[in-house]
Amino acid sequence: MNPEEGCITGTIVYEINYTNFLILDPSRTIPSTGLCSKYQIMGRWEVVKVTENDQDISSSVDNNAQRWIEFISDDRYNSDGYPFGRYEGEYLLDEDSGSLFLKSASTGTKGMNWKARYDGEYLIFEGTGQLKLYKFFLRKSF
Repeated sequence: MNPEEGCITGTIVYEINYTNFLILDPSRTIPSTGLCSKYQIMGRWEVVKVTENDQDISSSVDNNAQRWIEFISDDRYNSDGYPFGRYEGEYLLDEDSGSLFLKSASTGTKGMNWKARYDGEYLIFEGTGQLKLYKFFLRKSF
């Protein structure tokens, strides 16, 4: 950890599922806060809070506290939990803008756009368009 930059530098990041190594350009850094990189979101994340208009609605959306999403290195994701059930699909993350597009193969819908950022503790998905009032706060699960 480089305390002056607040960034992690290195050449190898080990994925949570222990099956692949991701080789990074040694000059590339992963911000500890701010916009997300693809390497930063890899792994499984548990939904810990959901807000609508900044009001906590977690108990009505995930009253069993079991919703999660897992980002896999080949631009795929899996998610599961109450009340939406299991989803699989593809994702596209624009690291420059923080735009995260999730397209579900399970539902066949066109997909949903989110703004993704990391605040040092949570990965935060902020809705765009019709979903702009919603925020999902996720914590890395190991």
